[in-house]
Amino acid sequence: MAAALYDRIYLLTDEPIQHYTRVFRPLDALVEDLKRWLEVG
Repeated sequence: MAAALYDRIYLLTDEPIQHYTRVFRPLDALVEDLKRWLEVG
């Protein structure tokens, strides 16, 4: 369901994310994603 509704959801977790990794991302990936989006946009 989240894959269809959201582009990214950033989670505050210490455990590895195993499912829907394109949607669910660790919070520390936010900075990298923002930089990538600024370069594309």
